[in-house]
Amino acid sequence: MKNKEVEDDGTRLVIHAISHSHVDHGWQVPFEQYYENDLTKIFESVTKALKADEQLRFNWAEVAYLKHWWEDAKISKDLKDEFRSLVTNGQIEFVSGSWVSPDEACLSSDEFMTQALYGLEFLKETFGAEPKSYWQLDPFGYSMKTPALLNELGYEDMLVTRISSYMKEDMRDNGNLAFIWQAHHQKGTEGI
Repeated sequence: MKNKEVEDDGTRLVIHAISHSHVDHGWQVPFEQYYENDLTKIFESVTKALKADEQLRFNWAEVAYLKHWWEDAKISKDLKDEFRSLVTNGQIEFVSGSWVSPDEACLSSDEFMTQALYGLEFLKETFGAEPKSYWQLDPFGYSMKTPALLNELGYEDMLVTRISSYMKEDMRDNGNLAFIWQAHHQKGTEGI
């Protein structure tokens, strides 16, 4: 992440550009092929770039490929140690932490919780990390259950990207880009 301050007509605007992962598990190519051809390079280049510039930040979301990379005997201990030190110093932050990014439109609560807990357990045991932000970068639908499930998992906030242009424009125009999302059955309780 690099922060950039821009002045336009005397108004100060701070822009945050956040580098992040979104790696679909088995979307267009088989898991191993994507891992071997692309993911190993991503882990190596991100680690190298962050080590070279302490101002840079990177968010990693899905855990399936991370765990595979972490347990890959071909990856050097030195590279894994560098990656771990970047997590420790805050240059790499885990968001979501689920095994994969779920398609919430067709997902049961049990499936959501199982894959989330599997990923979160790995992050806790391996890095001592407990993500507090949930990123929904590419789901093909949202579930009414999402805020209740995320509350149960201990998340404090979330980022959504797939909402209609009309809704985004309306929210932007009315200053409501940040909002509390509550499940219908949660009325009067904390949302996310």
